[in-house]
Amino acid sequence: TPMPFRSLYSKNIKNLMMVGRCISTTHIGMGPTRVMLTGACMGQAVATAAWLCKKYRLDPREIGKYYMDELQQTLLKDGHSIPGCLNHDPEDLALTAVITADSWEKSGEPQNVINGINRAADGENYAWISKEGLPQSIMLTLNEIKEIRQVRITLDMPFARYTMGYQEMPSKDETLSDFTVEILVNGIWECVGRIENNIQRLVVIDFAPKAVSAVRINALKATGIN
Repeated sequence: TPMPFRSLYSKNIKNLMMVGRCISTTHIGMGPTRVMLTGACMGQAVATAAWLCKKYRLDPREIGKYYMDELQQTLLKDGHSIPGCLNHDPEDLALTAVITADSWEKSGEPQNVINGINRAADGENYAWISKEGLPQSIMLTLNEIKEIRQVRITLDMPFARYTMGYQEMPSKDETLSDFTVEILVNGIWECVGRIENNIQRLVVIDFAPKAVSAVRINALKATGIN
C-alpha cells in the first residue's frame, strides 16, 4: 500500500514537510513506516516535492492537490517504486518504441520493459529475462528519429530477499553487472556507455545530444553468470 503524500507535510505550517518518525500517522501505522529503508524513500519523495514547490511556487499541500502525477512520475523516473503506480511519462521515448531482443524466457518478454512496472510486485511480469547464455541484447527502435542525450536503465535487485541488519545488500545471480549501451545514428551503432561491476538498480548514461533511431543494450555479464 503506498503512503499518502499528505502524511509528509504539516497540517498547520504550510511550508513544512517531514520524514521518518515525525510524520503524521497512527501508532499502528508507525510500525511499517519508521524503518530506515522506508525513511529513505520518504526522504526522496519529500526532496522531489520540495523541488516541485520551488518550480511552481506552491506549498506542499498544493503540490499534492494539483501536481501529484508529476511527483509520482518524477519519482519513478529516478528509480523510486510506488505500489500500483505505472510509468506513463510522456517524455519517456521507450514507451512508444518497438522492443526486440535476442531471446527471452516465458513471462520475460521484451515488451515487459515498457509495461510501466519497475519492480517485482504481486506476481506481475515486469522485466525482460533472456534465455541462458551471454551476451544477450535488447533493442528499442523509436517510432521516428529523436534527439536524445540520456538513457536510463532500471535493473533487478533482490528486495524481497534482503534481510534486515547491518550487512551488505545481496545481489541476485541475474543482476546485470557488465553491459554496454549503443545508439543508432545514421545507420551506424555508436557506443555511449560501458558499465562494469555495476551494483546499482538505476543506471543513468548521459552523452552529447544525437539524432537517434534506436537504442541497444548489450548484456555481457551478470553477478553470478559469466
